[in-house]
Amino acid sequence: MSTLIQELKREHFEIIVMLDEVKELGFLSKEGQKILLSAKDKILSHLEKENEKLYPKIRKAAENDERLKKTLNIIAKDMENVTKSAL
Repeated sequence: MSTLIQELKREHFEIIVMLDEVKELGFLSKEGQKILLSAKDKILSHLEKENEKLYPKIRKAAENDERLKKTLNIIAKDMENVTKSAL
């Protein structure tokens, strides 16, 4: 799982770099829009990866940990909002 975590962290960094580039270029510029659309695709792909590979393992662990279960419920609500915003 640590390999997955490192991969997700790397993707977080890449997304931040892309959004910083958009901020510098301006989201109304052609290049800014191009990078923004690429960032959107990367964010959606990243969220899908988390849903398929990360959260099932956390849900399994939460079966025996009430505190983790509560935290996971909060994260799930936040991620739903993030996904809606990205779309």
